[in-house]
Amino acid sequence: MTFKPVIAVCSILMFWVISSQGIAQNNALILNEDNSIIDLTPYLRYWNTSENTSLEQALTQGDFAPYEEGKSLDKMQWISFNIENQLQETMQGKINFTFTDWVDFYVLDENDRVIDQAKSGDLIHVSDRPVKSGLMVFHEIEIPANEMRKVYVKLKSTTNISYQFKSFTLKSIKLYTGNTYYLSFEKEKIYQSLFYGALFIMFFYNFFLLIMVRSSSYLYYIVFLFFLIVFFSSNGGYLADTLLSSAPRMDLYIRFLSPAFVTLTYLSFARSFLQTRNRNPKLGKVTLMMMILEVVLMIIMLLGFWKTGRTLVIISAATSFILIFILAIKNVRRGFTPARYFLAANALFLLVGIVFALERLSGSLPNDFGQYAVQIAILLEIALLSVGLADRINVIKNVLAEQALENERLETRRAQEKRKIIQQKNKELERSYEELDTFIYKTAHDIKGPLARLMGLSNLALMEIKEKKARAYFDMFYKDTKYLNKILSRLSSVHDISAARVDPQQVDVNSLLDQLLRENKLRLEPFTVEKSVQAELVVYSDPGLLKFVISDLLDNAIKFIDPEKEEHIIEISARTVEDMLEINLVDNGIGIKEEDIPSLFEMFTRAAAIHGSIGLGLYMVNLAAARLGGSVVLVTNEANIAHFRVRIPINYAKEE
Repeated sequence: MTFKPVIAVCSILMFWVISSQGIAQNNALILNEDNSIIDLTPYLRYWNTSENTSLEQALTQGDFAPYEEGKSLDKMQWISFNIENQLQETMQGKINFTFTDWVDFYVLDENDRVIDQAKSGDLIHVSDRPVKSGLMVFHEIEIPANEMRKVYVKLKSTTNISYQFKSFTLKSIKLYTGNTYYLSFEKEKIYQSLFYGALFIMFFYNFFLLIMVRSSSYLYYIVFLFFLIVFFSSNGGYLADTLLSSAPRMDLYIRFLSPAFVTLTYLSFARSFLQTRNRNPKLGKVTLMMMILEVVLMIIMLLGFWKTGRTLVIISAATSFILIFILAIKNVRRGFTPARYFLAANALFLLVGIVFALERLSGSLPNDFGQYAVQIAILLEIALLSVGLADRINVIKNVLAEQALENERLETRRAQEKRKIIQQKNKELERSYEELDTFIYKTAHDIKGPLARLMGLSNLALMEIKEKKARAYFDMFYKDTKYLNKILSRLSSVHDISAARVDPQQVDVNSLLDQLLRENKLRLEPFTVEKSVQAELVVYSDPGLLKFVISDLLDNAIKFIDPEKEEHIIEISARTVEDMLEINLVDNGIGIKEEDIPSLFEMFTRAAAIHGSIGLGLYMVNLAAARLGGSVVLVTNEANIAHFRVRIPINYAKEE
């Protein structure tokens, strides 16, 4: 009996200790591991105030209470939380604040002395913020080992867009310790650059196709791609980091308005691509109403109802994607083949788009998985829609071709009219060839810029990334982009050769051959080179084109060496035959198969693919020789030795 009071007292004391520890843990964040991302919302205490109060007033007069979601919030709050570092080393971290116009950040010790303070906010230029990030506001904090810091923050909203998202601000405050900030926001930029590079390549690719085919579907599509790029760059903070660093609030307006523009332009593209006016009139009217709704929602947001407008835009976007998905299914069932690509493109995009929309509606910050899933779906969608557009153009071309055949059958009765049509078609074909040649040249030139940046980024990734599997992927990516760059360079050379004006000059053939041998000295070390040139052999021709012809033939002789032979021989001879310069280049390499000879001077031959070559070399040699008024032929022989003979006029007749 005497032990019962003692037991009761001990129980009370134990309950008090446990309760005290629970309160302490609820009021203070205990750091016992580094490199972590911690949600600070459970540790927040806040004080609503309508006046512009100071830190001293917050410390002495602040009526702080634990934060509960759903509470009414004024345009100004003081929030506080404590962080205790139980690690054996100093903790370095960053704390984020979203959608807040002005942020006054204070770090105090246990005796309420100010150790550090800083000012920031969405209305402050990115370059003037404590952490230069356009995505959201970050503040740095440092806590020595086994010490505690008190954090007081004044959040002030002076605009509707900031005030309406107060609750989101308070429940999205996180602490990034160690290297988690770098991994979450800085390192990710390397991978994001690849994503944006792919978007820009597809944008310019479809832009040049628009110039060629002049289709309204391509016009709507590239406008959709433009606003898609704007949305992702603003949503990721890259727009504020670059073009709008001195106007960050403008970036936030774009971040809220761009989804409506994306949905509006996507609906316009879908209506044109799926031909809703003729194939699905009823659903076509519904899509038109959805487009009008997007315009109304943009006006609602511009009038100051940002939160309501944003929520309705997300819901309407998801509804629009589902509607377009249904339209595509109906068109596939009715035999409209291009709609298959549209349906495949929207399947994955619809799924991740709904997940993305629900994530935004819940008011949580986006996670890496959701973001990457959306971006992968976007790239797949863009690729499939580009193929779908090409297929749709082919359908139109087939229809036009059938109509042309029918017209041609009718025109056979009138021979004279038929000749006029043929002449007209020939002129159009010549013009199309010139346009196609110009298009290939411009496309190759414009794609090389983004491609060079992708090569640079891949190279940078290979220098920074240590993980073997990732390095292997980036190495494959770098090699493929390098090979693609080589193809584009060769395509540009084809245009340069066909478009260049021949500039004939006196050319010493012996000196030209010596120059080429010197330039390839290292590559020719395994070979025995035998040169034979007629004395004082001088011709009047274009030195650049002539050098290109001989150089490319010599390059082929070096490239296709036969490793099984002990001796490697290259013979070069030059002489005059009547009024022509004849150059013979012979090598004992792997030779040329008989079945490959008929297509030897064509583009992208089967033999080139087998040997891992681009397949433009001999085509360009033949083209350059033709520009000089000559030709290049393969001299066949029983020994299967590669023997090329070039003949050009000794005196080139200038082009009129």
